[in-house]
Amino acid sequence: MVVAVFTPQMEAFDSNGPKFLALAGLNLLTFAFLFTRKDFKQNKTVKWSFFHSWAGILYALLMLISLLSFVKSINLNESILQFSKTITIFVSCYLVVLIISFDRRYLEPLAIGMVLFLIIDSLSVYYHIGKYLKGELADIELIKTVYSNKNVLAASIFIKLPFALWLFTFHKGWKQKLALAGWGISLLSLFFLSSRAFYLGIFVLSVTYLVSLWVLYRREGQNAYRRNMVLYAVVLTASILLFTVVQKNLYPKPSIYNAGIIERLSQAKPTEYSTGERLGGWKRSFDVLKKEPMLGCGLGNWKIATLQEENQTKIDLTYQYRAHNDFIETATETGVLGGSLFLAIFILLTLPYFKSLLKKEVEVQTLKLLFLPAFGLIAYAFDAFFNFPHDRPEIQVLFALFAGVGIALTQNNPLNLLFAKKNHSIEPAQGKLLKESEGRNKILPNTWKGALLALMLFSLYILFLNFQSLKMQKIVSDEISTGKLSASSDKIIQWFPWIPDINIFGEPISVQKARYLLHERKFSQAIALLEKENANPYDSRREYFLASAYLSTGKTDSALSWNKRVLQLKPYLFENISMMCNIYEQTGKIQETIPLLEKYISHDKYNSKAWLLITQYLDKSGDLKKACAYNDSAFSYLPTDATILQNRDYLNTKLLVAPYNDSYDKAVASYKGKEYEIAIQLFSELIDKGVKLPRLFEYRAFCYYFTQQYQASLQDIDHLFSTGTRQPNLLNLRGINLQNLGKQAEACSMFKEAMKAGDQEGAANFNKFCKK
Repeated sequence: MVVAVFTPQMEAFDSNGPKFLALAGLNLLTFAFLFTRKDFKQNKTVKWSFFHSWAGILYALLMLISLLSFVKSINLNESILQFSKTITIFVSCYLVVLIISFDRRYLEPLAIGMVLFLIIDSLSVYYHIGKYLKGELADIELIKTVYSNKNVLAASIFIKLPFALWLFTFHKGWKQKLALAGWGISLLSLFFLSSRAFYLGIFVLSVTYLVSLWVLYRREGQNAYRRNMVLYAVVLTASILLFTVVQKNLYPKPSIYNAGIIERLSQAKPTEYSTGERLGGWKRSFDVLKKEPMLGCGLGNWKIATLQEENQTKIDLTYQYRAHNDFIETATETGVLGGSLFLAIFILLTLPYFKSLLKKEVEVQTLKLLFLPAFGLIAYAFDAFFNFPHDRPEIQVLFALFAGVGIALTQNNPLNLLFAKKNHSIEPAQGKLLKESEGRNKILPNTWKGALLALMLFSLYILFLNFQSLKMQKIVSDEISTGKLSASSDKIIQWFPWIPDINIFGEPISVQKARYLLHERKFSQAIALLEKENANPYDSRREYFLASAYLSTGKTDSALSWNKRVLQLKPYLFENISMMCNIYEQTGKIQETIPLLEKYISHDKYNSKAWLLITQYLDKSGDLKKACAYNDSAFSYLPTDATILQNRDYLNTKLLVAPYNDSYDKAVASYKGKEYEIAIQLFSELIDKGVKLPRLFEYRAFCYYFTQQYQASLQDIDHLFSTGTRQPNLLNLRGINLQNLGKQAEACSMFKEAMKAGDQEGAANFNKFCKK
């Protein structure tokens, strides 16, 4: 646990990379330590203990199915990488089984260590909440301590709760008091972290625990269980009340974290963004599973396979790269059988406790041993149902611990506990297990040790390459975010290892390399690189960069061909549509731009650039009325967008003035030539003909001022104000007119308003005429 939590990020793009690598290294050291110990080598039973449990057998079968799913992989390298992570956790679980089977006394120090971890994590939450209340921390979302984010911290606290509950329920003295402190302060810390999944998890885990205590009290008749029930309920209630008081009275306002527990849970509606994203990902998962029910889309390929559907509606390049449900994601990647095996592990390791709880003849010692894996996996299941702990080493270690303990304690056949009629207790071992046939008490074959060692070494190698890649991904990401690519393309291409060939978000590494080649105008090299590699056939960035490279070399036909492929993969990528429009304009096919932009706007009505483009091309193609109609629609969706307002004014002016272009041009020319009397006459004629555009009144107002007709100028300005045109320069002009008419107070009021609106001349006039 310490290795998984405290391994630093070490300049990697994702902290999970070095943590998985460190965990793989720890597995190798533990394996070497165990299998070189004389007492361990002499214990012939322990070494096969993993396979003496149905859960262990199903877990091993899941690894086999994961390997078989490679035949369906879209990206084989991603499957290899994900298998390296998965087998690392499998080996961790296997080693836990060996250790606990060898000596169950390790359970207590393990639980005590986890409770201490729990207390430290919870206290760190209180420290940061204190900073949030003082205004020293901007957002609760920033509370993550040594974890990658707030949700991982919350998951780590919640999933360690069963260790505290186990010590509290089945131990006495200082261990029970330590456990009480552990789960007592951790409940309140979870409320402060405002995670809806774990609000629900606390409710379910608490109800399950209290019912369990009640059954233990009824069957054993010991008041200690009833006392524990009351104490837990009181502390839980007190935690809720204390959280509510702090939240209502001390939290900064307004804040999304001011919502109470019930209100936070009620926010999880399909229309809410994060909930909608999850449901969308789950739907796409089932669509993929329907196509590939046997072996799925291949281990590690969820983010690739589901992208084919996601890209049909997505307008940007941010994708959901995890399903936010490990049960669904496992089934999608490994098929119905793989998903069923994963679920079965949870059932086989939680069901024995509850079945045994209802059998009065089953000893409490047996329940004590089964409690920890049962409640531990229930807690883990909540995170697995709403998040993606399979890609978080800190949480995966907890799964390996709970599953390992469960497998170690359900030897031979886990269903023995349900159906045995005589001996219902698990023999309290210290290096001993249930009796087995002599045929199974053999030393672990060298072939199995060799295979396991080979898997560990291979996964260590792959995870090391992944770590190297993550360091490069961070360099590239940092440079892209700053807008300056300073590293040379040669170094970028050279430093990236061969695996993985897509980054953590699904973008092909070849595209990241191509960015640097295009930046250095090495278009031929970029084209060769991108055409050779296609790590993610549904991403569309490869095709877009190919189009861009070909366009830069003047090969518009080739560029347009790749643009059309992007359009098939991702119909609403505006950058691609904009490039296509540019090519159509260059090649004299401007009419082709209209249907492209109309389809885009029907899907995304809040992109001002798209609205401006379609009005521009409609104007150029001679359909000015339709251009104005589209701009009016744009104004209804983006009423405060300056570019839309400016374009609307331009197009409306052009539409109304079109029949009088000569007169308008002469009027503007007269104004610019300072022939103000002639300009007044021409502007007035246009206004009398019904061309009542704000721009005409503005021109005429200035002409009246320059010809010292101040009252007439004021009338035009007041007309503009009454129709909603209130620009800073008009405020200043109105002040000057009033000043010239001797209305000092009113003039100063106008100058002051103009100055506040940012008009420099208004500020100068205020300082000149209004400061005493």
